[in-house]
Amino acid sequence: MEEVKLSKFDKAIGYVFRGFDLITQPVRKYSEKKVSEGVKKKSDGYEMEGHVHGIYSDGYYTPKKILQFCRERDIEIVAISEHDTLEHWNSCRKAEEKFPDVLNIPSVEITSRDGDIIAYFDSYDRKNLKSVRKLVENRNLRATEVINAVHRAGGVAIAAHPNKSRGLSSREIIALSNRLDGYEKINIESGSYESGLLEKETKIASLGSSDSHAVTIGAAVTKIRPEVYERCLIDGVLDKDLARKTVIECIRGERDRKEKGLEPNMTPLRIIESGLEQNASKLTYINPAACILKLVEYFDDSSKTIAKKLEKILDDVKLF
Repeated sequence: MEEVKLSKFDKAIGYVFRGFDLITQPVRKYSEKKVSEGVKKKSDGYEMEGHVHGIYSDGYYTPKKILQFCRERDIEIVAISEHDTLEHWNSCRKAEEKFPDVLNIPSVEITSRDGDIIAYFDSYDRKNLKSVRKLVENRNLRATEVINAVHRAGGVAIAAHPNKSRGLSSREIIALSNRLDGYEKINIESGSYESGLLEKETKIASLGSSDSHAVTIGAAVTKIRPEVYERCLIDGVLDKDLARKTVIECIRGERDRKEKGLEPNMTPLRIIESGLEQNASKLTYINPAACILKLVEYFDDSSKTIAKKLEKILDDVKLF
């Protein structure tokens, strides 16, 4: 990651952000604790949290903090899927070095004219990623164009939060099911819980995720069959390169397994049932500095300069 230089103004923004963060901390810490307890009760090391946002789009935490939460909650696989950017990937790679027991799937949530598509890849260094970099700069492409570009780059394409704002409808997913690799059956943040129509009408992978923007990491996950997960263990340690490839292969292979009547390798699972806990991430909206930075970051900072500076402030600079 390139060296980030901070001005006095940058540090002043950091003071404001941290100040409001401290004000909301008691309530947020309580929510974090409740969510952590709920996730850890049901976690057995075979889950993937497949959709999380951080400060590189409209989330609250840095990649390092997200991986820290995952480790505390016994979640070993996560996909930090920022909106329309790959700029967070270097930070994710660095965070994995800090938390070697947590695996991040290189991913991005891409805006199309029809609805959001999440792309997962098996490496940070995939060939043909230039086509995806161009893709995320253009939010006016049709879903088919996005899916084709993701496939050309070696990734898999997942329909995010069906039937909700910025999501494909069930009808559109069924029409695209020969191209799509999967869809989110459960998405906590958007309140999207697919009724079963898509499982009946398609054979693609059905996944679960929190779509967390802060506290709710792990509120919904995708359960991976133990036999599949354990194939990725070398002397009891998760082999990250093998695990990333295995996740992608499993998603691609669900169609074939379902057509043959075999047990799915991946199953969506709702971990947190409480409505209060499911909406705990919204507590971050109390921080006006965070809200302003999110708006600027998402709409007017393609190089993610603000995110890189804020990440430096939150992870490395001791302000208080």
